[in-house]
Amino acid sequence: MFKLFKPRPHDNAAPRQAMAEVDQSRPDDSLAAITAAARELDLEVAIAAHENWKTRLSAYIRGNSVEDLSPERICQDNQCDLGRWLYSERTNHLHHTVAYQYLLAQHKMFHYTASSVVALYQSDQGDQAGELLRTKFAHLSGNIKRTLEDMKLLARLGQRS
Repeated sequence: MFKLFKPRPHDNAAPRQAMAEVDQSRPDDSLAAITAAARELDLEVAIAAHENWKTRLSAYIRGNSVEDLSPERICQDNQCDLGRWLYSERTNHLHHTVAYQYLLAQHKMFHYTASSVVALYQSDQGDQAGELLRTKFAHLSGNIKRTLEDMKLLARLGQRS
């Protein structure tokens, strides 16, 4: 493995380290796969959609939402645009990359945690729902955002080479 990024000390280094590790036996394949992926998925829209979940969940647990949120539906990580893309045949060329595996795992946990926030609130455990939203959910959301941003950066690098 070799590194494409040096983790910044003030960042949570895990996403950057995961993104930076590329299969050394085929780094050009990994970079080409990520470059192609960035053309297939609007990464800005994916970032915005997942950032919007915090706003939606915050409003929900404050009682300021008319949404009928279902934990059973939210936990399905293959229902949003990013999830449909992650599980589609269009990502077969990415499966060997650390970036894809990391994003897939973080995205799955993101949806599981979001569904837990809703389930806790619906079980009259609003304080625990708020705590989960501020901690684990915020952490996972940040990891997804950084990973998608890193994919954008790698795609730009790949387009220049």
